[in-house]
Amino acid sequence: MPLLGPGRAFFRVRVVEKDESAARFHSHSHVDEYYLILSGMGTLRYNGSETEVKVGDLIGKPAGPEVATQLIADRGERLRILDMEIWHDRAQVSKDIIVNPDFKELLLSGSGWGAIVPEESLITPEEFFRHYDQGYKRTRDGGWVPSKNRGHKRTREK
Repeated sequence: MPLLGPGRAFFRVRVVEKDESAARFHSHSHVDEYYLILSGMGTLRYNGSETEVKVGDLIGKPAGPEVATQLIADRGERLRILDMEIWHDRAQVSKDIIVNPDFKELLLSGSGWGAIVPEESLITPEEFFRHYDQGYKRTRDGGWVPSKNRGHKRTREK
């Protein structure tokens, strides 16, 4: 890995109060995360399993939708953690897709964009490729309307 340099790493100490979590159960597309437990005990949700965490534990979470985590202070005390984020590009220009399995949503975060998209509004890869070259565009409610752009097929299957 090259040197991080300014703008690619973010560090902060977080206090997670008793019976609360550091963040939603989530994964990132362009951010590797590390958590160092500084004090307290809690639970790490990691994909489909839960593990007790304690002082000195270091958790590494690589970027990718298949690795979701959440730290919860549910062992009768608060957690103090060093939260470390390593961006694949400079944070000011990066774009990141955050997958939130509990709420079945995607969060788009980064320079020039921000959105929360419910998973149910996504289409399959087959649907995407079937409609990509057609002269129609999606509407806010998930429907389709004819596009006025040149050079696309004007037919659409019902």
